[in-house]
Amino acid sequence: LFNTTAIRWTSGNSIGGASISLFDSQRPGVKTGFVEQARSLAPGLSIEMRAPVAAASVPVRPLNAPLNSSAIVSLMKRMGFAALSAAVGYALVRLASTTAFQPWMQGLLGSMAGGLCAIAGWFIGGHFTGHPGGIGHAPVQPSTPKPTIIGWPAVEQKLQLWFNDLFIKNPASITEQCAALRTRLQLSSKPQQS
Repeated sequence: LFNTTAIRWTSGNSIGGASISLFDSQRPGVKTGFVEQARSLAPGLSIEMRAPVAAASVPVRPLNAPLNSSAIVSLMKRMGFAALSAAVGYALVRLASTTAFQPWMQGLLGSMAGGLCAIAGWFIGGHFTGHPGGIGHAPVQPSTPKPTIIGWPAVEQKLQLWFNDLFIKNPASITEQCAALRTRLQLSSKPQQS
């Protein structure tokens, strides 16, 4: 486990690896220091197999199953409830805005209110009419235990503190940074005269 994670974090193929490579280019030794720090924290990790939470069974109706008469009655009741809700919403908006708007605006607002009330009525009607017939329950698949890493938050926090100490508590002075840049770019320390 550790070797796979270390390879991923020290290669440039991941975000973490690219970040460490960038830090290592600015301050040589960061990559090796990170790997050593992670190796020292790795014994605190353990893997435990935990069973995932069992999912509840979901009502499912096969696509090719014919509707029975109770399902058709249930759907008709639900559509009737939606239509009644739409008519009430349309009428309320038309009556409330008789003097405030022009007739075309009343019709537009009434249609929008009717549409919204129809959608709300469809969902509310489903609560009163129940589910259409022919619906069964999907079988719940037995779930396999999944591995969980115990102690990872503590390791992650210690690595973050290590980075913080490396970059915040020991900053190089401007003179040291310029000297390192001059050395890296192979520049002379004296300005050239033309």
